Amino acid sequence: MSLHFSNGTGLLYDKDSDQLISQGSYQLIESDGSIYTRKRWWGQYISDKEIKASGSIFLLQIEDGRKGECILFAGDEANSKSTRFFYHFNGRGKLGNSK
Repeated sequence: MSLHFSNGTGLLYDKDSDQLISQGSYQLIESDGSIYTRKRWWGQYISDKEIKASGSIFLLQIEDGRKGECILFAGDEANSKSTRFFYHFNGRGKLGNSK
């Protein structure tokens, strides 16, 4: 299994309403699928704005135009005065090209 790493600026949308929630930076890790496992993707999302619905399903669009559903979880902040908010995400299904 090989891993692929990428980063850039991403857009986070509410899955149900397609409303833009945040623009931030991401670090993405993707694993190759095999005959025994499916392809997976996960990573970290950093925003200047606090996102309240931790554990909810969002739509993440990354710099190359691919989109996918993900579950967002609150991460650790550097300190209580931090102006950036860190989140972890796990991809759900395919991370594919937008239409």
